[in-house]
Amino acid sequence: MHLPPHGTRLEELDTPALVVDAAVLERNIARMAEWSRRTGCAVRPHAKAHKTPLIARKQLDAGAIGICCAKLGEAEAMVAGGVPSVLITSEVVGAAKLRRLTALAPGSSAPSMGWTSTVRWKRPRAGVSSSSTQFAEPADGRMNE
Repeated sequence: MHLPPHGTRLEELDTPALVVDAAVLERNIARMAEWSRRTGCAVRPHAKAHKTPLIARKQLDAGAIGICCAKLGEAEAMVAGGVPSVLITSEVVGAAKLRRLTALAPGSSAPSMGWTSTVRWKRPRAGVSSSSTQFAEPADGRMNE
């Protein structure tokens, strides 16, 4: 991947290119962290806002408890970029995708997913035969039906 040197003039950038005002980014991350501390509410920002592991790690360093991703491929990119705690907000369906999900485990502290029903909860466990993979039910034992 080609990365232009820091400070490259806008008109010299190859497009498409992500251009970020670093001061605004840092200010927004600090505001998120301050709000979290003040309210006592943990935050888990959604990566769809930036899709960049570097920014996700900055959010974690500021106090976020993890990062949300809508899709498995986004989660894979985050884990590969050094983001340790990823929540996949959409269900992962199909044996091939479940194998990819289980492959994330060694690079992530706890890749996790959201489930909308116990019927959908039981299907993935049956489709994965890895002894190193555990599908744990929510701590309170409840799920939406």
